[in-house]
Amino acid sequence: CTVNPSQILGIPKGSLSRGCDADITIIDPAAAGCFDVTHFKSKSRNSPFNGWEVEGKALYTIVKGKVIEENGARPE
Repeated sequence: CTVNPSQILGIPKGSLSRGCDADITIIDPAAAGCFDVTHFKSKSRNSPFNGWEVEGKALYTIVKGKVIEENGARPE
């Protein structure tokens, strides 16, 4: 899902190899929650999944080796 598109575009993404940007999302597949459009970062609130019970939660989002989201909130 990430390696081949990155190679086609010629960008250092899609891999955790040396020299790549280290963009990654760490997910807890056992965490449960409810899909809630009010927590979207986007201004759009359109989703057919609003209110659905879901499994899995993003714990950390790391971009260029720096944590930019932690448990859905920006770190201090």
